[in-house]
Parts: sequence; structure tokens; C-alpha cells
Amino acid sequence: MTHRTRLQAAFLCCSALLFFATFSLPSFAQQESENAEASVSLDKQFTLDEDSILGEIDDDDKTLSRLVDQSELTGLEFLNEGVAPDSIEQLKAMQAHVASLYERVEPAVVNIRSGMGQGSGVVITSDGYILTAAHVISIPNRNAVITFPDGSMAKAQTLGLDRGLDAGLLRIYEMIPAKSDSEVASDEEESEEEAEEEAEEEEADEEETDEDETEEEETEEGETEEEPDEEDSDDEESETDSDEEEKPPAKRERFKIQDDLPSFSYLEIGDSDQLKLGQWIIAVGHPGGLDKDRGIVLRVGRVNQITKDVVRTDCSLVGGDSGGPLIAMDGSVVGIHSKIGRLLRENFHVPSNEFLNNWTALLEPVVLDRQAELSIKLRGESNVIDSVTRRSLADRSGLKVSDRIIRIGEKEIYDKLQFDDAISNLKPYQEVEFEVRRKGKNKILNVVLGEKSLLRGIR
Repeated sequence: MTHRTRLQAAFLCCSALLFFATFSLPSFAQQESENAEASVSLDKQFTLDEDSILGEIDDDDKTLSRLVDQSELTGLEFLNEGVAPDSIEQLKAMQAHVASLYERVEPAVVNIRSGMGQGSGVVITSDGYILTAAHVISIPNRNAVITFPDGSMAKAQTLGLDRGLDAGLLRIYEMIPAKSDSEVASDEEESEEEAEEEAEEEEADEEETDEDETEEEETEEGETEEEPDEEDSDDEESETDSDEEEKPPAKRERFKIQDDLPSFSYLEIGDSDQLKLGQWIIAVGHPGGLDKDRGIVLRVGRVNQITKDVVRTDCSLVGGDSGGPLIAMDGSVVGIHSKIGRLLRENFHVPSNEFLNNWTALLEPVVLDRQAELSIKLRGESNVIDSVTRRSLADRSGLKVSDRIIRIGEKEIYDKLQFDDAISNLKPYQEVEFEVRRKGKNKILNVVLGEKSLLRGIR
């Protein structure tokens, strides 16, 4: 899209919105009065200290910020006051400002491919942290492919996510070298195959409850397997294997940050508590998915509702926009696209302050608001594993039938009660060190926990 075409598009968009806003403006004032109690309280004293939230920022990296200088907003104060332009001069000024915002925000708005899904995201630090929606990345601690508007690509690690809030975080750790069209096609086929394998593994985890119930019934109806005395077995094995000490496996270094990783253009996080009803706002993303010829799409709208957990606007969104940024007229990110409402122009966004309030937690690759569960069953009330669900995270982590769990993290385990207590304090997809007794030897395993479904079984 040429600069002239963008300006024409912005002019048409602003003209249409001027007509719409002129006749709908009273409704915002009425809604602000009627919904005063439902709206977010602006009494909360929240100071955005970027250095303390995101770490110390070098002066050189500050030049990569796409934030608009306040001097450029002179004469455009009405954009944040919930009123429409009242003259051709104001409309033209708004048009020019929206066009300039497109150029500013474009480098920081990315496409995200994670598993079998894709969506949008926004870079918010020069070292490659990306905000998106939880449902876009789906699972913590796995690879995602990031595509920038200029076509360059990178690998990112999915970090923490909050499913209820629909907030997710990633970090870029490696750039992907430019490839020929045939190499790109080959990589896409491999990604699809990996995504299908991941989907199969998740389906296998969801079948755990039915499989375990079937196995339990078969065990009760059939002959009971003779089990050697656990203590005697340990003693006998110790006599033959005591000279061999099991060493912890070398932890595979995943997501190692590339030494020469470049600094990225980014958008700064704004204070969503300062949003006002009727305020002009911009939604950016990749509607319908990545389109390299078209690039990102910018839509102008207004804030219709503000609560602690949700901002609702009339910016038009469709599939593929999820995870993209809601941007204030100063170029700061004040929300992330979450859900599409019943109407095309009724959409919901996660307020930016919810990301800041949960920043430390989101840095860990876990699910914040769900219970952890391990796809195993213990023998009675003991600490000995009786069954492990095939292809589950527990199985892939190396846990086996007849392993005696003697430690989880720093907690010693002697029975099922202590096991349940230890698991209850952990998060889904958290990697925890397990110490088990197997054939007379102590063995260290790095175990990844599963996620307990809200309905039943394991996710």
C-alpha cells in the first residue's frame, strides 16, 4: 500500500467516523452517567515505571520506541476527550495523525504462528518481548514463529498465560535466516506436521480419564498382579547397583537467546486506567491471517465501555486480529484484542494494566489460572506409581510404573497425601525436579506438569 493510498484510506475512514460520531456522541455522555459504577475507577494511583516493570532501558534502545512526542498532539486534544472533530481543519489534522501513526506502529505489530493457530501480537520491548492473547499461543514453553511486516521472521518462546483474562506473553530468542520460496514451503510442511503431532498428544491427554477407568475395571475383574515387597526389592537392587550412582540428566538448553539478536522497534505500554468513554482509539492487526502483500490493517474507533478486566470498543475486528494491539493516539498500547462480540463493531480487549499487574507471573512459562495435574495414578495411598498415561507429559518426562516418588522440588514425599499437596502448589506446564527410586537407584527427572481441564480430565 502506497503512502498516498494510506492517506486516502485514512481520510475516508475519518470522514465516515465523523458522521457516525456526530450523531452518536450524546449516547457516550449518557452511558458514562448511567454506567459510572460499572466503569473503571480512576482513583487508583498507578504509576507506570517502565524501568522497574520491563528492566533498565538503554538510551540507544529508546530511539526504537514508536511513541508520539506530545508536541505532535497539539490541537488534537479532542481525540482523548470523547468528542468528534467539529471542523474540516480538525478532521484533516486527525486524518494526517492517523496516517502518521500507521507508519509508526507498523514495525512493531507482528503475526504469530503457534501450533495449528495464528494471530497477532505487538513487540513492547527492544529485546523482543511480545504481548498477545492467551488463546493465540495456547500452551506455554513451546516454539512460535514471528513474522514482521517487512517479511523477516524470528523464533519465540511462549511464556506465561492467563486463560481467564486471555493474556499471553512471548519472547523472541532467535532470528530465522531468509530462505528461498522452496525452503519456506518445506518449513511450513514441517510446522504443520509438528502441529498435528502436538494436537494428537493433547487428544491423548484428554482421553486419560476414560483409559484409566477402563484399565482399573480390567484390573479388578482380572487377576491381581503379584507385587514384590517394595522395601525388600529396593534392598536387593541396592546390593547389585549400589556402586553405580545415577546422575541428573543434562538439561537440554532450549530457547537459548541468540548472541547477536538485534534490537527491535517496539510500542510502549500505556496506562489503560486513563481511558475515557468515547475516546478515539486505533485497532491494529492481521485480520484473516498474515498477508504479506497487504501488511497490517489499521481501524479507527471509540471506547464504548471500561471495566477492570475488559475494554470494549467499536473497532471492527475479525479472526486473525486476536492478540493485536489497541493503541491510543499517542502510539502507546492500552489493550490487546481478545474476543469478538455479537456484532462486527462490538469487540473486547484486555486492558494493558492487567499485563503490567501480572508481569512477573507472565514471565514464567506456566498457566496462571488453572490447576496442575500429573497423568499418573499411585498405588493406594502410597507414593509408588501404579500407572502412567501413554504419551502424556508425565510419560514423556520419563516417569514409569513402579517408580517410588521420594521428592518433588524441595518437598519430600512419603505418601499420596503429600504427593497431592505438592502438586496443588504447582502450575500447569511448570517443569519440576522429581527424585524417584527405581530398581534400587535414585533417579532425577525434570517433569512437566499437565493442566487440569475445567470440565474433566487433562488438557
